[in-house]
Amino acid sequence: MEVKSTMNLYEINSQILDCIDQETGEVMDIDRLEELNMAKAEKVDNIACWVKNLEADVVAFEAQEKAFADRKAAAKRKIDSLKHYLTDALGGQNFSSDRCAVSFRRSKAVCVLDEAAVPAEYMTEMTTRTPNKTAIAALLKTGTAVPGCELVERVNPSVK
Repeated sequence: MEVKSTMNLYEINSQILDCIDQETGEVMDIDRLEELNMAKAEKVDNIACWVKNLEADVVAFEAQEKAFADRKAAAKRKIDSLKHYLTDALGGQNFSSDRCAVSFRRSKAVCVLDEAAVPAEYMTEMTTRTPNKTAIAALLKTGTAVPGCELVERVNPSVK
């Protein structure tokens, strides 16, 4: 009986267990067991390579995100610069052509010169609270109970 390449690891492991008598521990079909172990090794190898490829994709995506963020920031700065240039060049006069139109509108904005001088009732307070996991972990490791927290042991694979 040939191992199907479409089998997943759970199915392969299940069939490996089927090759072994659960009561005696005796291998009932050594050829099938070897075939399944080879299929399992190949499947694990393929999945690990897939993980490595995805990790490389993540690194590339992060680099692209940074590059796009830099380009976006540069474009925004250039927009501001060109708008100031147009404002200075046109002196507030409207301009129109077949391809574009430049007009000006008056607006008002608050400019805070000294934040410390602003009365407290006009200040907005922003706070965020997050658990200090490092301190909590240290307490839990010493046996001290922290309400709402527990120390969970994980097994994290490292694919290289």
